[in-house]
Amino acid sequence: MLVLNAYQNQGIATIMMQHVLEKYKDVRQKVLLTEEAPDVRVTSTKRTVF
Repeated sequence: MLVLNAYQNQGIATIMMQHVLEKYKDVRQKVLLTEEAPDVRVTSTKRTVF
């Protein structure tokens, strides 16, 4: 999930993830895949752990 720079640090991705996790709360295993491409790499030191 990517959020445009202009909208980052407003909790948008967090809210979206919360909605997804709530929708699939009965699913026992959830897998989060990340992309290693430089143009989608997180540059912030702030991390969210799920």
